[in-house]
Amino acid sequence: MRLQAQGKSSKSKMTEEIASPVDALDVSVFTIPTEEPEADGTFMWTSTTVVVAETRAAGSSGLADEERDLHRVAVARKAIGEGSELFVDANGAYARKQAVRVARALSSEGVVWFEEPVSSDDLEGLREIRDLVDIDVAAGEYGYDLPFFERMLRAGAVDCLQADVSRCAGITEWLRVANLAAAHGLEISGHTAQCLHAHPACAVPNLRHVEYFADHARVDRLLFDGVLDPAGGVLRPDPSRPGLGLELKRSDAEAYRNR
Repeated sequence: MRLQAQGKSSKSKMTEEIASPVDALDVSVFTIPTEEPEADGTFMWTSTTVVVAETRAAGSSGLADEERDLHRVAVARKAIGEGSELFVDANGAYARKQAVRVARALSSEGVVWFEEPVSSDDLEGLREIRDLVDIDVAAGEYGYDLPFFERMLRAGAVDCLQADVSRCAGITEWLRVANLAAAHGLEISGHTAQCLHAHPACAVPNLRHVEYFADHARVDRLLFDGVLDPAGGVLRPDPSRPGLGLELKRSDAEAYRNR
């Protein structure tokens, strides 16, 4: 299983053996610099830290800027054309009034999805924004247990629920979240980490899509064989490969190991 986080790199070496029914769990940490500084409206990072756990058996600067963000949306719309769907992720960077203003502007740009317009803990704010705009509102990427998602659904705060395998206690819990969304008549979206979401996403009937994150794609290819490439907008897991289909490229990965 691979867990991926963004932020400051850890300087400590995290390789250890832990007794378990499969003999041992080897944990290694790799830090990969970004090609240039990246930010998501909440903070800025210059590296991605990847934690790899292997079992062995016997034998920003963070202030929202509406004008800047709307300009970027306009540039994206021009680049991809009027006929393509456009999805915008705000990462909870806006206050409620900001989010409503931006959402209405996004509607005029033909945006169909506004992700995390305010912090997903602000359920009243999410519901207010959902009631005031025509585009779909999605949230949940920071959720970590079923009660969190249940509160979000009962509040009527989202048009599409979003969950992240690497944050919500793994694949089993992600599938439970998908079932919870289905019980409320909603679809689910897999939040980035596309190589982690592709397999479980195939197992649920109410999938909206899996978010394809370019930074994860770059890091995945640097460290692993078996990384899925989208074809025609679709990721297709390889059933001939075990597990998630990934294999650590050990010699390549050594260059990024935390020591």
